[in-house]
Amino acid sequence: MKKLLMLLIIVVILFTALSLPAAAADYTIDDFSMQLSLPDDYAVFTRNMMGNEPVLKMFNLSLEEVNLALNEADFYLLAYDKEQTHSIYIKCKEDIDTQAFFNLNLLSEYELDKLIEDYQNDFQQQQLNLSLANTGLYRTDSVTYIFNDVLNHGGEEDRYLLNYGTYYNGRYFDFWLVSYEGEVTEDLRRIMREMIDSVAFTVTLDKPNPQAFTNQYNIEALDLQLNLNETYEVTLADGTNDGLYLTASSTDDTKSIIKLEAWENEQSRQIFSFANLPNEELDKLAEEYITIQSSQTTNRIYDGYKLFNASNTNFISFWYYEMQADGQYIGGQIFYTIYNGRVLAATGVDLNGYLSWAHSQMLVEMVKSFDLPAAQKAPQGSLAAQYEKGNIWPAVLIIIGILAAVGVYLAVYKKRQAQAAAAPAPVANNLDKVESKPAELQEQEQKQKAAAVDDNPRVQQAKYCYKCGTALMEGAVFCHSCGTKINKGESDA
Repeated sequence: MKKLLMLLIIVVILFTALSLPAAAADYTIDDFSMQLSLPDDYAVFTRNMMGNEPVLKMFNLSLEEVNLALNEADFYLLAYDKEQTHSIYIKCKEDIDTQAFFNLNLLSEYELDKLIEDYQNDFQQQQLNLSLANTGLYRTDSVTYIFNDVLNHGGEEDRYLLNYGTYYNGRYFDFWLVSYEGEVTEDLRRIMREMIDSVAFTVTLDKPNPQAFTNQYNIEALDLQLNLNETYEVTLADGTNDGLYLTASSTDDTKSIIKLEAWENEQSRQIFSFANLPNEELDKLAEEYITIQSSQTTNRIYDGYKLFNASNTNFISFWYYEMQADGQYIGGQIFYTIYNGRVLAATGVDLNGYLSWAHSQMLVEMVKSFDLPAAQKAPQGSLAAQYEKGNIWPAVLIIIGILAAVGVYLAVYKKRQAQAAAAPAPVANNLDKVESKPAELQEQEQKQKAAAVDDNPRVQQAKYCYKCGTALMEGAVFCHSCGTKINKGESDA
């Protein structure tokens, strides 16, 4: 009995030990003030590891060799499980885009959804050997991540990966798990989630105010002031060269260019201003613009548009892709408006390929900063005049139309009433409307009617109306004098 009891105790102890989570070891990445945990039986390499750590001796590596390998691969941490069935590594980058996003925790749900959508589109266009199987959001107590199930088709066999990414403190952090033995199992997913849940940043920075890094420019020929990020080198012009008033080139590693152009033509004068136009009119103008531009060039593809409301006027924002002479596409964005009869077009493009999110935001901030001259009164006949504040003619025309419709209705109604009144009505229905006549005249008329009836041979044998006593014609149904209906048996012979 005692042996059986001891055996049960041993089984319970073993079961408890097996069900407990594996022990974890803590690691710090000093460059980013980041802390995280991994299972303690993993072989882990970091850029700030010490030269006497056992893992170096286990793999017969020197600290210099490890640091060189990590730097060449752009890894800040690399870990293997003891069976080497999978690996985990961390990468990080910092550029103008990461500074623009800064921290995923600061984005709204709409912005996060849009970011995931853009990420999926970019992934499909740029990652030739990788495909996404699943994408979504994952949140811990302090950090928001985008997770991805990824399939790598680049090798002899497909390789399965699990990825978590986030923006934090102006940097983008990439956490990857690579499975060497088929699909990512639920156990591997659990290990990855536990590591992500353990990630903590000991320092959290505030996002800088973008207005603190802008310069103001005054374009006198347009009576226009605007702000542009200081990362651009700006050249102003007088518009004599194809209506060009500003050219800005980025001073970072990208080849981003922003241009501001302005011109007048017959269409701009007919429209005059986007300022007060409703969205329905702006939609029509946007679709017309894409149709015209697409018919004039075959190497530019427009990827839709979006209406943009600024303080002074409304803009239409177009995205496009343009094929270069070498067959490569570059992406650009145009903000287009008409103000005081003049077209204003602000264009951003990246000569290296697709316009980055950060440079797109800089273009948006520039357009939002436009300090335009006072709005002029739209001339009569222009599209803007129909919607201009204080213009009473649209309302007057509507009122005149309503009054005209009411007048037509009343005229028709009165005409029908008159026709109804002029139509002969049954005698019985009009007896009460006949004015009373003098007694002598009524008596005389009665005698004349009686004499006329008596002289008629058809009524020699006729009966008489039981109501007024007038002689009735043979076979009469109504009395021809008072209109009373004569039923069989109700008249006197």
